[in-house]
Amino acid sequence: MKKIILATAISTLSLFASVENKELQFLQTLLPNTNIAKYQKSSIDGFYEVYFDNGQIIYANPFKELLFIGEIMNKNGISITANNRAKWQDELTNKAMQNTSVDKLIKPAKKVTFNKGSQNDYSFVLFTDPECPYCKTVEKLFSEKDTTVHYNFTPLPLHKNAKEWSQIALSSKDFKKTLVDIHSGNVPKIAITEDAKKQLENMETLAKELNISGTPKIYVIDNKKQIIVDTINGAKIPKIEKYIK
Repeated sequence: MKKIILATAISTLSLFASVENKELQFLQTLLPNTNIAKYQKSSIDGFYEVYFDNGQIIYANPFKELLFIGEIMNKNGISITANNRAKWQDELTNKAMQNTSVDKLIKPAKKVTFNKGSQNDYSFVLFTDPECPYCKTVEKLFSEKDTTVHYNFTPLPLHKNAKEWSQIALSSKDFKKTLVDIHSGNVPKIAITEDAKKQLENMETLAKELNISGTPKIYVIDNKKQIIVDTINGAKIPKIEKYIK
């Protein structure tokens, strides 16, 4: 009798595994050359929530070959998508914090001291794009305070000048002034060095390893313990200010 029960249990588990593999195969066919981090059935019949390593979620119906990119709202106007996305990004953040060292984050970075530098317990690692308006807001905040910031340029594909401007800043003898000039629209004529190209390449490689596809992305460093204590996605000024005295 025990053998029969055990065989039935194994058969049932195999069936579930087979179904899950089939679902994943269907989703992968609909989204070729895409790394699906996880998926689950959504509140829309026939659709699955598909999660990606960059923190985004889309909806896919592999049986009807349909994709939906947008927000699902409940009757109270609350975005189910936004809530699930926030939970997923927190999950990715916690994973990244566990698997990433401070040394790895700052190794390719350009260290910048604003005013008196970090006079408190925290410094920052900033992944930024020189054409990103949200990054500009964050950098302005840092520049007005006593902060230490490690810059990792992450030029986004939608910004055609971002890579060149990053290389110009890294080639400059006055990095902070060049950043101000670039943000004000007065991009200086500076010869791009081979060292700057290599440094930017290392920064981009790090961003790719960390699955960073949007900017600004900020890692908060505990200076005394030399550990990552938080990550901030986007220009969330109140959250950043908590770490600046």
